[in-house]
Amino acid sequence: MIACRTDIKTGDVLWQKQTDIFGGWLGYSTQYDILLQADWPAGDAMGPWAHEKRMITYNGSNGNINWDKSIDYEGPCILLHDNIITNGYNGRKFSILTGETVMRINPITKKPIPWQYTRNYGCNTVIAAEHLLTFRSAAAGYYDLAADSGTGNLGGFKSGCTSNLIIADGVLNAPDYTSTCVCSYQNKTSLALVHSPDVEMWTFSAIEPSNDPVKKVGINFAAPGDRTDENGTLWLDFPPAGGPSPNLSIETKPNDVQYYRRHASHIKKGPLKWVTASGAKGLKTIKIKLNNDTPLPYTVRLFFADPEPGSKTNYKFDIDMQNKKLIKNFNLAQEAKTPYTTIIKEFKNIKIANELKITLTPPNPKAQTIIAGIELTVQ
Repeated sequence: MIACRTDIKTGDVLWQKQTDIFGGWLGYSTQYDILLQADWPAGDAMGPWAHEKRMITYNGSNGNINWDKSIDYEGPCILLHDNIITNGYNGRKFSILTGETVMRINPITKKPIPWQYTRNYGCNTVIAAEHLLTFRSAAAGYYDLAADSGTGNLGGFKSGCTSNLIIADGVLNAPDYTSTCVCSYQNKTSLALVHSPDVEMWTFSAIEPSNDPVKKVGINFAAPGDRTDENGTLWLDFPPAGGPSPNLSIETKPNDVQYYRRHASHIKKGPLKWVTASGAKGLKTIKIKLNNDTPLPYTVRLFFADPEPGSKTNYKFDIDMQNKKLIKNFNLAQEAKTPYTTIIKEFKNIKIANELKITLTPPNPKAQTIIAGIELTVQ
């Protein structure tokens, strides 16, 4: 085998390589004039190169090697700007310029970690657009490149065994490639989708749980998955429901809590409607482990909304934090004034070491507690 560059007009060979030819995949970056030679290590790959796991990049103009590295990955690779994105169930990014692992900031600990995505079972390969990776993840799935918020699903249909979730000019095209597939899904048809901000987007993540101190996080009670807001806070579902997640150590009491979940459109007024559309009734103690060796000042925001204003439930309780009373006789109906309204209570300079403790105490047996979310940000 050889690798070469030819003049498309004349057929003349401009340069060629006859050694270190191993790969089952070639990709060329016009943006950087770099040719990538890579393997195609995957479960369905054939040939002697299938598991060599190596990458070489060449200068497109003269064929000189830029870098040559042994890298553990699955193929085929994707070229997106200065990144090489690998395939598989735990894909990663490598710099096309250096071959080094691309890092990202852990949204919870604010420490650098390798960029990575994950997905559920899928028999096709990942493909990319400017803002999304698309693939099969049990059902049709995607990874949000724009916000690095995680892997989501488009329920009700599967993508093809051959990649068929094609994004072009703002439209996600999904022609039916499942005519010979025996997998049972609700809808077997071709369709096209466009972006709608009102559609809920819940994700799961390849970010691993960490024992490092927590710098910024949201806890979203009874949410169906994780989600990142516009300020970069990663809201984690609790109890965990949506898939792999960098879950924190959280303890709640009592055990007989009533969780509820509504669509975000259920909430009519206030920010972060998708946070307050779900929640927990009857919680009295919440403990969240933050892993600090010494106390650090945090801003803590508590989120509330009445999911059924007409039920006449008396949501009235005291709010204590770190065994200090912050609000006495919090009355959700009086605070909201209008039905289906998000209420946020913010507390600054809360000193927290290893654990945040929140206590909600109703004044009498007829009163009830309710909470939708907790956001913590180190100051």
